[in-house]
Amino acid sequence: MSERLRRTAFGRLAPLARGGGQARLLARHQALTEAHRYDSDMSARRAPMVACLALAAELAAAWGIGPFGPPDARVWAEVFAVGDQSDNRGEMALDIVREYVATHRRELWCPYGDGDQPFSGWIGRTLQHEGRDTVGLLAERLKETLRRSGYELDSVLPSWRESGVLVENSAYRPPYLLSKKINASKARMYVFQPEVFTTTEDDGE
Repeated sequence: MSERLRRTAFGRLAPLARGGGQARLLARHQALTEAHRYDSDMSARRAPMVACLALAAELAAAWGIGPFGPPDARVWAEVFAVGDQSDNRGEMALDIVREYVATHRRELWCPYGDGDQPFSGWIGRTLQHEGRDTVGLLAERLKETLRRSGYELDSVLPSWRESGVLVENSAYRPPYLLSKKINASKARMYVFQPEVFTTTEDDGE
């Protein structure tokens, strides 16, 4: 931003500190949040963030510090609205993971087990998160499994992160790819929240 534009921006911000400016901004953000909820769960979760972008675009245009006006509602919808089918892909991919873990239990390394490494190698390991049993899967094994079923990990990862199904740790980069011990070494893996694999009473188990 040039010095002239920076002075203009700060000059425009000054009135917001008085005369109920902050309240008006909050009210406008709330209205934009409702306008951008669209018709799916994922879109609803994103609505407050999209509203921030829309509000910033409106202010930039109103204060004359942007080169063009704010996008209209149709443009925002085309970019950020997510249909139910797309929204469900994350959950459908998660079903693939559950099936994969259920049918490959013997290929999960256990720190307290004494089994030999399977011929095809370990797919991940069992571990605990906050005192509950869960599973971590090696990154490449997870990618291969999803790809065989018609999913790309990179395409469902944002949905998984928004839904909170992965254990994340800000000490790692990226925070959702954790380093865990497996056999005699360490490897990066995706660790799932325990509830991903929790059965319910309806399962009859």
